[in-house]
Amino acid sequence: MQVQAINTQNNQTSFGTKSNSVNIKKLKALTYVVRNRRGYQNDLYKNADNKAIESLKTVGFINTGHTLKYETYSVTDLGDEYYKDIYGKTSYYLQRIVGLINKIFR
Repeated sequence: MQVQAINTQNNQTSFGTKSNSVNIKKLKALTYVVRNRRGYQNDLYKNADNKAIESLKTVGFINTGHTLKYETYSVTDLGDEYYKDIYGKTSYYLQRIVGLINKIFR
């Protein structure tokens, strides 16, 4: 059981160090998904934390599917909107551009 602590300076709620590291892992996984848009799940699991990915799937930020050989993923509109709310539209479009450049030069 974790105890909820309130940070009065920023008026934000924190759930302890362990939870903060989990949230950081989720945001890194979401950044990877927003940047790459879609792909194979084995690449996703290589580049992001497994628990964070499962959490993002459960919330509905990542769609899953499959081809004949591999399982696939794609980011949902909800995942895009959440990313924009957290990091802002400028960061969102920057990630999209970085993803496009990565695909061009692969």
